[in-house]
Amino acid sequence: MSIRKKDRSFEEMLREIQVDNVPVEYIDYIRVYLDDGSQIVFRQNELTGIKDSSDILEIKQLQECLDRIVDFEVMMNSDLVKTKVTRFVGALLATHFSEK
Repeated sequence: MSIRKKDRSFEEMLREIQVDNVPVEYIDYIRVYLDDGSQIVFRQNELTGIKDSSDILEIKQLQECLDRIVDFEVMMNSDLVKTKVTRFVGALLATHFSEK
């Protein structure tokens, strides 16, 4: 991922990242699409029992319709990600570039 343009927003940069696994704390919601066109949405507070996005199929409410799932999307909480990244990068840079 290139971060050369100074006018790009954080959300635009996030869209370019390919993520295989998202920890539950960063998930805003998960939307599951079923073969009949219906959707099931799980908010972050409903995601008990899973650690990250790879465990989506372990959600108890999905067990009865596993054979009907055609797709799902995981929406990340970009504000939380931005806060954590900013804090981490700021601390990392502070160890290498101190003001004199």
